[in-house]
Parts: sequence; structure tokens; C-alpha cells
Amino acid sequence: MKPLRILNTRPEEQAEALDQVIYDAGAIPILLPALVIKANNNDWLTSILPLENAHHAIFTSSNAAKYCFKVLKEMNINWPASIQVTAIGKATAAQLRNDNICVHQIPDIADSEHLIALDTFQTIHDQTILLIKGDNGRTLINETLIARGADVKLVNVYRAEKPIIKEDDINSLWKNDAIDIIVFTSLQAMQNILSFFTGESLIWFRSKPCIVISERLKQEALLLGMQTVTVRQYDERKKGFTHDSEPRY
Repeated sequence: MKPLRILNTRPEEQAEALDQVIYDAGAIPILLPALVIKANNNDWLTSILPLENAHHAIFTSSNAAKYCFKVLKEMNINWPASIQVTAIGKATAAQLRNDNICVHQIPDIADSEHLIALDTFQTIHDQTILLIKGDNGRTLINETLIARGADVKLVNVYRAEKPIIKEDDINSLWKNDAIDIIVFTSLQAMQNILSFFTGESLIWFRSKPCIVISERLKQEALLLGMQTVTVRQYDERKKGFTHDSEPRY
């Protein structure tokens, strides 16, 4: 029996861990990055200084933590211990701890709905909250915290761009029926990959089973025409699929 060929759509610099999971399962990873992660310029820095004025900081992805503290270190800016730090999930918390940042809380389930349900964010009138994130993404956290009276500062430290993929690479995949399963870890990745397929190739692509990391992504995948969608949650720290995951950009 031939091993399954699994399409890994994670950004190239973050794809290795998932590739290893696929290898360990006896399958063959095929890398087709759906996102290119790039740091924004440092204009956001002036909006958060002095940091001592902030009560809370929310990091919505591991990339948010990575690119935020890369700049702070380059500028020799210390992170105040007085800021209450919330990470959207375990991978984000791990990245923060790598930068010696104390993480005060993580929601039980890594999504916006469970984050805003934390007790900490129920009574936040007149408190300053740094929402550290990438461009675009969901607006639920920002809108909810503002409605509760918080002063929310949006801190967009990176962006996820659509990659350039050669038409020959796309044609090679579908004409050779070269994949059996697709893994998506974000809505933007899903939208980007689907945009490269048209006509017969799009019909072929949508017919392939896909794995997503949340129920919300499953519904988005179905709306985009994917026919068979399974939810499996991926924990990058443990290098495997678990019951706790978070958006991956």
C-alpha cells in the first residue's frame, strides 16, 4: 500500500514540525506554503510606549510574540513585569516564555471566544490593553474589549502575504493527482491556496479530504466548497495533533 501524500500549507519557515508529524505517521509531506510571514515596519512601537501604561497584553499568535519581542530587544526596551500577559494558546505561550516573558493565563480552548470569556476581561473599564497581532484576522477580541470599556491599542507587528506559486507547480499537482489529503491551519491559508486553482483543477482540489484545526475552520472550508473536512487539532510544542490548538500564521 502506497503511503498517503499530505499537502502541508504552513509557511515555509514553520512547516518543518508538521512535516515531521507527517513522516512519523508513515505518510509523505508535500510542501505548498500558503502564506509568507513578514515583519511590519516599527511604526507600531510608538503607539505602545511607555509600556508601563498598559495593564494587559494579549498575544494572538506565536508570530505576534516573536516579532514583537524581536523589535523590543533590538531597541533595548524592557518589558514591564506589571503587564498581565495573555496568550491565545500553548504555542504562543511557549514563544513568550522563550523570550523570558511570564504568561499569566491561556484560555482552555485557543480561540477568540474563549479568550474574551476569561474572568480577567469581564471588568476592564478604562484599562489599557495591548492587542498584539498580525494584519487582518478576526476583530472579535478588539470589538468586545472596546464594548466593555477598555482602551485597546492594536499592535500589528507582522503580516501574512499571499505567496507566488508557479502555475506549473499547480498543474503538476492536479494532473498527476499528487496529493491525498490537505492540511489547513488558517482561513487565510485556505483562501490563498484555493485561489490558485480554477476550472477542472479546482474541482479536483475541492474533492480531496482536508484536515483543519477548529470547528470554525471546518465551517469556512465547507463554505469554500471543500467536500470532506475533518477537525484535528495540532500542538506544535508536542509535534502532534491533540485536543488543543490555535490559529497558525
